[in-house]
Amino acid sequence: IVQRIRFLHHPLDLFLQIRARAPFLPMVVLCNVEDEALAIEALRLGALDYLLKQELDDRLLGRVLRQALDRHRLLEELDRQKKNLAASESVSRKMVGQLREEIEKRKQTEKLKEDIINTASHEIRSPLTVIKGAVDNLKAGILGTLSESQMNYIDITSRHVHRLAKIVDNLLDLSRIESGKA
Repeated sequence: IVQRIRFLHHPLDLFLQIRARAPFLPMVVLCNVEDEALAIEALRLGALDYLLKQELDDRLLGRVLRQALDRHRLLEELDRQKKNLAASESVSRKMVGQLREEIEKRKQTEKLKEDIINTASHEIRSPLTVIKGAVDNLKAGILGTLSESQMNYIDITSRHVHRLAKIVDNLLDLSRIESGKA
């Protein structure tokens, strides 16, 4: 990398060229005391640390390099975690969208079911009311006296009409309870 890089006019140009060609490379800047402001600027641009030439010894160099490598590993891990989090958020948003669609479909299905039950119940209730009235009139003798066998037949019919009316009422009650209107 260094062989292909040419030094430009500003002291940070070399740093920037290396950074551009090898952004993955952990970098520590070595500078003089009077250039400390440039080293701080290099930190802002992505250097992991800097050393002053006047304070340099083997022990300090080893410690700074270890810390820089540790910091570099931590930054890479943080970057991986950010990418994983972004992917998880994307999956979560997709799942939330799917759940919303599913909820909307279920609401539509429930509304359709409620409409069918209400319509069917009311459509059955009207003729059932007419049949019930006719049976009650026959039992009351409005159309004349009935024989015992005719009266038994009307009683059986009346029980079944009342049973059917109760079933329709239960369907309507269930529909109201499920829709929260009861």
